[in-house]
Amino acid sequence: LTLKGAWGYREHPEWLSKPGDIVHETPGSVHTLYIHQDYGESETLFFVWGALEFLDESGNTIAVEDWRSISQKYVDHCKKNNLPIIDITYPKEKAPDIEFKEKISKNEL
Repeated sequence: LTLKGAWGYREHPEWLSKPGDIVHETPGSVHTLYIHQDYGESETLFFVWGALEFLDESGNTIAVEDWRSISQKYVDHCKKNNLPIIDITYPKEKAPDIEFKEKISKNEL
């Protein structure tokens, strides 16, 4: 879901995702995302099921991200910047190996 700005894929120059646009991708699609500079800063909400692979120019996997690695990056960022760490998982408290400081009680769900 594009909230602000515009972005697209270098392999598909015929379209841009702009505010309000929803883009659905089939699993296994390979592309190069870019932010269109004429529209300023972009904000996009991505929903990812499964792992996301990052490839180099030769098609070799150089990194893999999933909900655990992204959650840990969130925790690490909060610690580094002295920010409160809030359990961002759903359902709540289902990621025991992630160090969330603030757990939301089941009554608050």
